[in-house]
Amino acid sequence: MGEESVMKYGERYYIIRLSKLFGKPAKAKGAKKSFFDVMLEVGKKAEKAITEVKVVDEETSCFTYAPDLAKKTKEIVEAEKPYGIYHVSNSGACTWYEAVLELYKQAKIKVKVVPVGSDEFPRPAQRPYVSTLINTKLNPMRSWKLALREYLKK
Repeated sequence: MGEESVMKYGERYYIIRLSKLFGKPAKAKGAKKSFFDVMLEVGKKAEKAITEVKVVDEETSCFTYAPDLAKKTKEIVEAEKPYGIYHVSNSGACTWYEAVLELYKQAKIKVKVVPVGSDEFPRPAQRPYVSTLINTKLNPMRSWKLALREYLKK
């Protein structure tokens, strides 16, 4: 794993762990859209078609807003924090389902959201049911809901 190599061979390093990154899509060809971008498209199509949206409700994690990650990374470096591992994510944990409910509420998308198990959307790798990050070395960041509100305004 990359982290292990950095810790083994690096004397001074910052390893920043994050979860479920979202932000403005990159301009590079083939750049991936964030979960929220994809679900906005899905929600708008479902709203027009008067259909429901199925979302996994058994995996809990944290979201990290890209501009907040950049600010926190800059803060770590400029404050000359002790070298090591830092968890950087917006406050609050949720399931994919809860995130979509909040997204559609804030975006005023009126569509039925149905919670489903992860078996409805098979993936190559199994995901943990809980992958929340606990930030013990830094001041708490704003909630993912507030970060989402800012993101939707852009």
